[in-house]
Amino acid sequence: MQGSQPQVQKSSTSPRLLQRARLILPFTAKMSKGRIKRGQQCQVKEYIIYASLAPCDLCNTDAKAGRQVVIEVEGLTLHSGLNCLEDVSGITAAYLDQAIRGHLGVALRLRNLSSQSFPDEAAMVAHIEQLASSLPLGSERNQIDRELRRLKTANHFNASDLRWLEEVIDLLALRQFAVADPAAYERMLDAIFGHPGRKAEEARSKLKRDDLQPAKLTTSIAANLQKATRTLRELPATVRHNQAVLPWDFPDRDAYLAALEAHYRAEADAGNTVHAGKLQLQHDRIHLERRQLRLEDLLTNLGVPCVLPVYTHPAVTELNLTSPSGLRLLERGNLLPHGAMDGQFYLSPAEHQATVRTDPEKRRSNNHGMTRQPNPEDTTVIPFRGLALWRPDAWHPVYSLWYQHGRENLLTFPGQNQAGEG
Repeated sequence: MQGSQPQVQKSSTSPRLLQRARLILPFTAKMSKGRIKRGQQCQVKEYIIYASLAPCDLCNTDAKAGRQVVIEVEGLTLHSGLNCLEDVSGITAAYLDQAIRGHLGVALRLRNLSSQSFPDEAAMVAHIEQLASSLPLGSERNQIDRELRRLKTANHFNASDLRWLEEVIDLLALRQFAVADPAAYERMLDAIFGHPGRKAEEARSKLKRDDLQPAKLTTSIAANLQKATRTLRELPATVRHNQAVLPWDFPDRDAYLAALEAHYRAEADAGNTVHAGKLQLQHDRIHLERRQLRLEDLLTNLGVPCVLPVYTHPAVTELNLTSPSGLRLLERGNLLPHGAMDGQFYLSPAEHQATVRTDPEKRRSNNHGMTRQPNPEDTTVIPFRGLALWRPDAWHPVYSLWYQHGRENLLTFPGQNQAGEG
């Protein structure tokens, strides 16, 4: 794989992303413990996620460098371990972890961008402010600066604050990637705008390539780009005709077509045919009905791609299934343009044998339409060869990019992991 791609970091919700998080969790003490009395109005205002060095004021346990909360009660500021907090409030450690999930999500995005963790949210916002100084001057830059100044001193972050911080970090990550590696950024855009399919068109409908120049990027544009990459990555990369030979597994269209032909040649040589009834029909027309076999008998409504068993018999050979008339018949039946089947066939020289029935057709099923098993004397073995007929799946230039750089890598938003954006 050549060139650089968006850095994909391992996802982690490790508490060491952020040491302290501001919260507002009011509660009424349900029991007395330490300096808290039952019925007092209290409030958790900070969660020390790791390395707390203060003793618990509720049970007077010495510091254990663990997790604590800071509680405010009637003008007092107290430290409490999580067990004591649950005793007096009913607030569990799991609830606290859920409450700061958004804070850690912001810290994770920021660490993916700058490889840092932070002692508290003020330090985290100050770092975002430093990174945002590289954004072009303008109305959005001014608004970002104002909001960051406000958040540095806010007593807590609400859900909308956290979402906005994530949007700003995503903008910074995208712009940093676009400026640091323009070629890789252009490949990502090529992968987005070149992805085939109607759903892919819908996924990128809010994007305009000209707006994605680094100097024009905004939080809303970055959000739309991130949504498009996520949606495209979740779309299945599908082909219509052959799952065994995928076009994006090859460097170019010529290599793909060569591999597709080799696949069907091998199938025909091995005698891996379908439409066994067509072989029975050939035998019946020639030996039982004594009627002239026609191209329409074998090729009408024959789905392509397939490997057709061709009876090794002069009457079938004279039919010349791959004549222009036969190929046009296949094209009409498969709604293909004129000439689409030219060169897309191979009659194997390898001969195989198959068993067919020799009893009259009316004796092959009962009155209920159920197939009767033939008696041994009512079968015979005839030779056949495999005729491979194939049609390529549509080739798109983006497949060469997928082959060289990987579809998921190309569609991963900078600074985010492939498992999800959090």
